Amino acid sequence: MIYPVVKYGQKVLELPAEPVTVFDGDLEKLVADMFETMYAANGVGLAGPQIGISKRLCVIDVTSGEDPKSKLVLVNPVIVTTGKNLR
Repeated sequence: MIYPVVKYGQKVLELPAEPVTVFDGDLEKLVADMFETMYAANGVGLAGPQIGISKRLCVIDVTSGEDPKSKLVLVNPVIVTTGKNLR
């Protein structure tokens, strides 16, 4: 299923996303749908809030589907440092 991509200014993009706590078939289906949505939009990455789903979930494929082994799924990612702190 291809989800509509949320536009700038939507509230879901401004709020912290909820952590993923259930790892089941529904999550697997959502991940597959997110890849399908991302490819349809000619993207290389897509996060849950970008399709209106407030979940800490992200899919990435910098090969645009050319190498299935390159697919990356991030669940509950945490930023531990930023460019400023790398010195």
